[in-house]
Amino acid sequence: MPKLQDLTLFPIDIYRDIKHYIANRYKTKTHYLKTGLKPGNYYDLDYRILHGLFNELVDFVEIEYAHMAKWTNKKKTYKFKNGRCEQAGVDYLNWACYLKYGKKSYGIDKSNPKYGKPTPQALAAIKIQELYNWWKDRPNRVEPMVAAGLDWDKQKEDNLLCGKISRKELSSFKKLEKIEADYEKEDTKMLIELIKIRGHLWT
Repeated sequence: MPKLQDLTLFPIDIYRDIKHYIANRYKTKTHYLKTGLKPGNYYDLDYRILHGLFNELVDFVEIEYAHMAKWTNKKKTYKFKNGRCEQAGVDYLNWACYLKYGKKSYGIDKSNPKYGKPTPQALAAIKIQELYNWWKDRPNRVEPMVAAGLDWDKQKEDNLLCGKISRKELSSFKKLEKIEADYEKEDTKMLIELIKIRGHLWT
């Protein structure tokens, strides 16, 4: 009987496998990381790694989590464009962040030490939300040159190269170096945090 069932379902299975292959190969392209960077420009590997991983995190929230929101928030109708809905993904994260151990969800009563505490899914969602929000807000960081109070021009660049620089400008350059270093540390820290939770990035 199982063999007959396998034979009957064989054409359907073949069709489904081909359909999924085409979708993965040409539409979702899950075989490679998409950086979201502007084509035609050169980007060093460190830059591509940062943008590639965080752009994929955004896709994960706004595409994969967004589709999960259809089951967790049935009362709300979302508008998807090209399979993406930012609001749906954010709503799913907000829902997942508050998942707790309980009698209905895990069969745990109040005598259990875990009762009322966040589930592993909730803890992961909290971290994903933090990283997602950070990356979405990252473009709003003040430009280092602006933050350092430097009004750059060709003349100042020539002065710097020749060692002709005022004490005030030297102070501004030191401030610029510190700001750029701080930004770099922040990027690295958040990238490490993302790697730590990669085991939770699936649906």
